Amino acid sequence: MDRLERGDGAAGVLASEGLPMLTLEEWITAGRPAQVAVRLAGDADLDDHYAELTRARELVIEMPAFVDGRAFSHARKLRAAGFTGDLLAAGDVLPDQWQFLQRVGFTGLVDKASEQAAGKLIRFSTSYQ
Repeated sequence: MDRLERGDGAAGVLASEGLPMLTLEEWITAGRPAQVAVRLAGDADLDDHYAELTRARELVIEMPAFVDGRAFSHARKLRAAGFTGDLLAAGDVLPDQWQFLQRVGFTGLVDKASEQAAGKLIRFSTSYQ
């Protein structure tokens, strides 16, 4: 799947496994179906939605800027709520953020080139932060 850019419409976009991708609003309107991917804005207030989002098969969290850490918090809270599906980061992600993305529960990046670059980074055996 190509990198999602801010302002792209989600309607008709397919997720990594050919799943239909919906925005949070579209997903709620559609009755919260399980066999879809849901695209979430990293700067959105998701506090009321963490538990219900665990039903989706795949979540894509848009990172509005590499200095904005809210997507990391969303990922951690989604995993704590019981989400077990694929959790992908999209948008402004730097390759050296990959280790931190994994630590909070992300399983991949929408931009496969960034994911490959992140995989080439030296791995540390201990986390110091």
